[in-house]
Amino acid sequence: MILGMLKQDQVLHYHDPVVAGTNDLQDISKTYMQVTKARTRLQHSILTHHLPLYWPEFGRFWHSSRADWFARFLLRFPVPEAVRQLGRAGRASNS
Repeated sequence: MILGMLKQDQVLHYHDPVVAGTNDLQDISKTYMQVTKARTRLQHSILTHHLPLYWPEFGRFWHSSRADWFARFLLRFPVPEAVRQLGRAGRASNS
């Protein structure tokens, strides 16, 4: 089987990424893929587990224009204590 494929020139050529100079590009691409997968997993876990526990009606608002605002809000204030730590002066200056 292998000899038949070689006779018909059905071969794949190996290109060493270090020699070709694409090693760094491959590393960046793989890192980006892993970050994107982790972000998607986090989004799904928030939407399917955490939000239904506290805000069951939030699913219909997930794809609205306020979803970006809500994501930024959760990043800045992951727990209620983060809001309480601002104090009254911090709340007035941020609004």
